[in-house]
Amino acid sequence: MRKIMIMGAGIYQVPLILKAKEMGLYVIAVSRPGDYPGFKYSDKNYYFDTRDTENILKVAKEEGISGICTTGTDVALKAVGYVNDAMNLHGVSYDAACICADKALMKDCFEKGGVKSAEHKRISSIDDAREWMKYLNSPVIIKPVDSSGSRGITRVDDISELDSAFEKAMSFTTKDYVVIERFIEGTEIGLDAFVVNNKVQFIAPHEKLNYFNGSTCVPVGHRFPLNESSTVIKRIEDECNKVISAIGLNDCAINMDIMISDGQPYILEASGRCGATCIPELISIFYNFDFYEEMISCAMGDQVHFEEKEKTPCIGKVIIPYKDGHITDQKILTDNPDIKVSLDYEPGEIVHKFQVGPDRIGQIIAKGSEINEEKIVKITIE
Repeated sequence: MRKIMIMGAGIYQVPLILKAKEMGLYVIAVSRPGDYPGFKYSDKNYYFDTRDTENILKVAKEEGISGICTTGTDVALKAVGYVNDAMNLHGVSYDAACICADKALMKDCFEKGGVKSAEHKRISSIDDAREWMKYLNSPVIIKPVDSSGSRGITRVDDISELDSAFEKAMSFTTKDYVVIERFIEGTEIGLDAFVVNNKVQFIAPHEKLNYFNGSTCVPVGHRFPLNESSTVIKRIEDECNKVISAIGLNDCAINMDIMISDGQPYILEASGRCGATCIPELISIFYNFDFYEEMISCAMGDQVHFEEKEKTPCIGKVIIPYKDGHITDQKILTDNPDIKVSLDYEPGEIVHKFQVGPDRIGQIIAKGSEINEEKIVKITIE
């Protein structure tokens, strides 16, 4: 039986693990110790930090894996690339993964590759932050360079807010620097794509549904397709291709955050993995193929099938708790086959007020363009 290693065992990796098992693969999950739901579905578990490249490679060789894959997280990407290069497997390269895993390197790469992006600076002190914000004379974003799920990111409108924003970003990074960049006013969207054998299989920009958590906007859902003019869509596709070339992304899913300002796309971030927050499920509906299966097939070096089919508009949204507490009751209120609801917790379990993506308590996926959550699911938290 062929083996695949899935990096991460959190809620966003569970569907990838289940699909790999459905495909007849022996699944090895790797994540740091914790109560992660993926551990109970995999065939074998290893409890390493997903940034521990050497131990992960050692295990991958001992197990004789045929592929390694992740989704929804940047933290594990370097290990994926490291194993791919060392074992000559299909997937994102280590060099590309290193760029994706460090937002400072990524921004430098954008500059060299002619990618339109926000002005940025790598900073290691609050004095650097003050100097750069004065130079830009505009609101800024401060973010850790090696985190994901919107952790540690803060928009700063006034220089008096810089100290706390800088300290917050530094608390979420393993580096001795963070990134500060000009805040671009506009509409933030997402984009997912896939490249196989240096050929782009699809480019799918989509609307992003955001929730303001007090310091920055956190994505809580997405809608396909993107409602923009053909001119703007073409500009987005052109910038996407520049990013792919600049970073050297190949044989992998691609996820980007983009700001549209006055009809011009600015690439905020890019990574060599699929996005989270319902994106794999929505891509599967929109394009009428199983995206989890195609990600796994690519990682295993098998043939992928991205044939063009009639597209189906769709929307997905995570269910978020607005306070800390216990779930006392939950009910799914619809049996509409075009609406799929999945819940992450059982009554009696503790949930926490939503701050970042993994704080979700479930998700709703629907065909069409709107979701009326109140008519779909009822969850009581006390």
